[in-house]
Parts: sequence; structure tokens; C-alpha cells
Amino acid sequence: MGISLVTDSASSLPQADIDRYGIEVVPLRVVEDGVSTPAEEIDLQDFYRRLPGLQPVPTTAAPSPAEFAEVFRRPGVRGDGVIAVLISSKLSSTFESAELGATMVRERHPDARIELVDSESNSMQQGFALLAAAEVAQSGGTLEECVAAARRPSPARGSSLRPRVSTTWHAAVVSRVRGVSWAPCSRSRRSSPRACS
Repeated sequence: MGISLVTDSASSLPQADIDRYGIEVVPLRVVEDGVSTPAEEIDLQDFYRRLPGLQPVPTTAAPSPAEFAEVFRRPGVRGDGVIAVLISSKLSSTFESAELGATMVRERHPDARIELVDSESNSMQQGFALLAAAEVAQSGGTLEECVAAARRPSPARGSSLRPRVSTTWHAAVVSRVRGVSWAPCSRSRRSSPRACS
């Protein structure tokens, strides 16, 4: 039995790390003019160029429980353990969605071993937590050891994420496209973190 690694697209993991550890990334979505697009399908350069003039401001949406259930089900059927390191539950409903997805899988597969870790952050702080678990898994560690590694504080992860941008009235729109979760304020230079979906 192996260990499958899961995260969401807010983790900002480089593709090289995703490929190296076989990480499954569940995408958050960007909603623009009523159209929902998976984060990894967004052309960031084009998005940033258009962002200042977009009205209404685009929003983001968490993955559905069904999306998480499908990702968790596949390794569960194989008998593998699953560890999912996710964006802070204070910033997004993604963690709650993952909990519902895990419950769906356990109802059909009671022996499924699914562990969810609230990273209490996002972007690469979240990514570093998953990479810590990935290294333990690669060295033959147990699921419990992987969870402990993901939850263990480290200098690389720090204690909180404080992105600094100059005109961040629109930076929140980028939100979890690449791991920045900020609420749009006015077109002033004020910005503040928020809980969003």
C-alpha cells in the first residue's frame, strides 16, 4: 500500500514538484461573468492585463465535494492512504468541501484511509507543508508520519502569509488562482484578508 498526495491549486506548487511526487491537484475555480473556469486553465498574463477593467469583479469558488470524492476514491480502491493538505479553512470553503468528499468515499469504502490537513495558510506555505509530507512518503513513512510532517512548523513555512502588493484592490480577484486570498476593497490601496468560497 502506498500514500497518495492531494492538494488544491492554492498551494502554488511548481509543476516539477507535482510531477516528482505524483501529486493530485484539485483546482479552485475563477468565476467571470457567470462562467466558471478551473484555475489551471486561466491565462495569467491575459487575466492580469484585463483585471483592472473587469466589472463585476471576478470571484473564486471552491471545488465541489464530488470532485474531492473522485480524487479520494481512486487511491482508496487501491488500498492506498490519502493525505490532502489544503488551503486554510479561514480563507476558503475548500476544506469543508474536502471533508464532505471524504465522507462520501468512506460511506462506500469504510476502510478508506483519508487524512485532511488544514494548512492554516495558502500559496507556498501550504505547498511546503505538502512537500514535507511528500518527502516522508517517498522515504517509506506511514500515513500518520506524513500527517505529522505536514503539521509540523518549519522555518520555510513560517507562521502566516502576508502578501504585499501595491494596488491590491484587484489582487483579491486573483485570490486563489495562484494562492493569494485577499478580499477586494475599493479602488484605494487598502486590502484585507477575508474568508471566501
